[in-house]
Amino acid sequence: MLLLAYQLEWSKSYARSQRWQEEVELLKEEMWWTLKYLMWRSLSWATKSVKSDQSAPSPLREGLNVYAFWQADIFTSIHDHFLSLWQGLKGLNNSPSIPEPSPPQTEEAMEGIDGGDGNLE
Repeated sequence: MLLLAYQLEWSKSYARSQRWQEEVELLKEEMWWTLKYLMWRSLSWATKSVKSDQSAPSPLREGLNVYAFWQADIFTSIHDHFLSLWQGLKGLNNSPSIPEPSPPQTEEAMEGIDGGDGNLE
């Protein structure tokens, strides 16, 4: 009877161990995707600065470019901060090879994720 109790306890402990290992793997994957997202947002803001409206007055264009680069810098800083915090994690960079997300090509593609309307004004 005592042997059965030990076997039962071992089985439950082993199942808990397996669940936690899966949670760790999922967390690493989420961290990897977070880094990819932050870099994508930085690139999308940098792309917005390049696409400023040529019909707008020069001071407005300059202001829009500065704002876009400022936003890009914020996302890059957050990315770099998270990367420094997570640097020692084993296996974080071993995520599956997925192609780099390309920056959006139209204003419509920039809508939705952050709830913005694509305008810098």
